[in-house]
Amino acid sequence: MTGGLRAGDPARAAIVVAALIWSASADAPLALGFALVAPPALALRMLPAPQWLDGALCAVLVTAQVGAAAGFTHSTGWWDAAAHAVTASLVALLVISLIPAGWLSRLAIPVVFALGLAWEGVEWVSDTALGTTFVPSRADTVGDLLFDLAGAVVATATLGALRWLRAPQSSATT
Repeated sequence: MTGGLRAGDPARAAIVVAALIWSASADAPLALGFALVAPPALALRMLPAPQWLDGALCAVLVTAQVGAAAGFTHSTGWWDAAAHAVTASLVALLVISLIPAGWLSRLAIPVVFALGLAWEGVEWVSDTALGTTFVPSRADTVGDLLFDLAGAVVATATLGALRWLRAPQSSATT
């Protein structure tokens, strides 16, 4: 990766600044929420992701976390589901963009699901060890994982259909 600016850099900076601001305001759970999304956003910078995908994924991460900090996760029923589905779809596209075409690109859905499990595990550890309330119930965790899976399936199916439509079609001649 070159040292130039990436499309997601403004969102990455916003995540770090927000974590610092909420830490200074003594709202540890909100600061921790931003601190949890900072490593994936910063790690993404080291990957050779397309600029549009880098920017979109970082923008979704910061938007989802700002919404959570504003209380949308609890007050707006669709917010958390949408955040999981959109993030998962972008992560699936990221995985596909990093893996050469062929059978390895089929790893996108399992990779996204594994990352979703890891994320839910981090939330559970945070709730258990630090007293946060990232996981209100088991149903929330299962719902989050289902929306992760749905986002990954929709993204990979859509990309597969687009690739199929663009592929040269052979006509059967008799």
